[in-house]
Amino acid sequence: MRGWGSRWVPNDDLRGVVQVGLGTDHAVALLSDGTLRAWGHSALQVPPNLRGVVAIATSEQHCVALVGDGTVQVFQREDPARLHLLPPAGGLADVVAVAAGVNHNLALLGDGTVRAWGLNNNGQCEVPEGLVDVVAVACGNFHSLALLGDGTVRAWGDNDDRQCEVPVDLTEVVAVACGDYHSLALIGDGTVRAWGYNGQGECSVPDGLTNVVAIAAGWVHSVALVSDGSVVVWGSPDQTVHKDLLVRQGLFPQLRCCPFLPLPVRRRPTL
Repeated sequence: MRGWGSRWVPNDDLRGVVQVGLGTDHAVALLSDGTLRAWGHSALQVPPNLRGVVAIATSEQHCVALVGDGTVQVFQREDPARLHLLPPAGGLADVVAVAAGVNHNLALLGDGTVRAWGLNNNGQCEVPEGLVDVVAVACGNFHSLALLGDGTVRAWGDNDDRQCEVPVDLTEVVAVACGDYHSLALIGDGTVRAWGYNGQGECSVPDGLTNVVAIAAGWVHSVALVSDGSVVVWGSPDQTVHKDLLVRQGLFPQLRCCPFLPLPVRRRPTL
């Protein structure tokens, strides 16, 4: 595994990583044996008995872990004021995907419906009535996205920066991602659409960007993985925190990986 920026990767032999999640100043890695590793400044404390994890979602101060039996566990920094992030009373079952916002979480269930919990100060937990056939979910700071099986997108929550104003002509979407106040959609033809806050250029998709197979978004930047294994980043991250994420004169690390097409599949992942 490689890392860059103002944080570091553990200097021991960290192998078998299948997923990585990032917070404000910490990271969590899911290993192929279903265990988790956390590191960084004030790293989260992984529960010692947490096993069988198949997916994670991280945010500023917490991590949501999806276990292979369809249940969910949440761990966070010790802060009584953030107990709202813990799973709902009675727990969750038949969960197939999770997403994490600053103060709310989403769970996609096997029947294509969505559960939300946490703070609802901007309507981010008010799942639209009748929302079904969902195949993927994503969380911004205070907004939520759902990708439907027909390739359309639904959004709810904070819309101060129009991050919930899904373009009316947006179709054939195969993946979605949220930044703090902007949204991204990967189209089946390998192009990317963006909407929401664009004060740092995070919604200004580079001209000619094609053959994209995966997308991600951060505070004020956006990331695309291209089918040749290269990475494209746009936006203007805070120089004091994310200065090494800037693309300058081709200095951005060229990360190699196996090309793939992210097709939404509504089933529980297995180890």
